[in-house]
Amino acid sequence: MRTLHHDNEIYYPATRHIILEVEVRQELWSPEEPSNRLAGLWKVAVPLEQDDVDAGWTAMGAFFTVFETANLQAFDVYVYDEQMNPIELD
Repeated sequence: MRTLHHDNEIYYPATRHIILEVEVRQELWSPEEPSNRLAGLWKVAVPLEQDDVDAGWTAMGAFFTVFETANLQAFDVYVYDEQMNPIELD
């Protein structure tokens, strides 16, 4: 599991982590595509006071901002809490 460091985390007085499981869609996969290196598990710091859904959106926003990913449809992203319980984003 890799840790994502993003600029906003320094502003959070207290944090917890959300886990993102990122998969590259097979129909869009290419060995030359740099986005393939993003696949895997990522631990992302979010504000402690956020509920799971807001924290999940914060984590996804941080991920796609840090990597400046243009084609969001190239990925399937699954969101989990620290105990790996799935979080359903509305």
